[in-house]
Amino acid sequence: PISWGSFFFSSSVPQVSSQDETSLAPIKENSYKPLLNASLFGIYMPNDLNSVKKSMLDVTLVGILFANNLEDSQVIIKAANGDELNYKLGDSIPGDATIKKITANGVLVERNGILESLSLPKNALTFEPAAEPLEEE
Repeated sequence: PISWGSFFFSSSVPQVSSQDETSLAPIKENSYKPLLNASLFGIYMPNDLNSVKKSMLDVTLVGILFANNLEDSQVIIKAANGDELNYKLGDSIPGDATIKKITANGVLVERNGILESLSLPKNALTFEPAAEPLEEE
């Protein structure tokens, strides 16, 4: 006769070989750290570049091609080796930084999870005095 206990609880338990145990992937330690550094709600993009730390990247912002549609804006950046290239939102620039925002006055980049600003150089305009007219002899 079959009893209810033997019907529901059979003695046939699947066997696991030692080969199956070694093929299991090890659990990563500290697998939560990337989550702690992730921007779960996006990155705050201030409108004022002066409120963001100036970047120490070895690049120079040469020009800004600012468009009404911000997605179409581009910047010209000169790398330390002298190369000048055009970049748009989301592009990586030399120094492992990513362009996050382009404004009429500068660029916000993200490097190592920190926002930094690149601004156009503030070269003072200098004017030489007008040349004296040549005297006729």
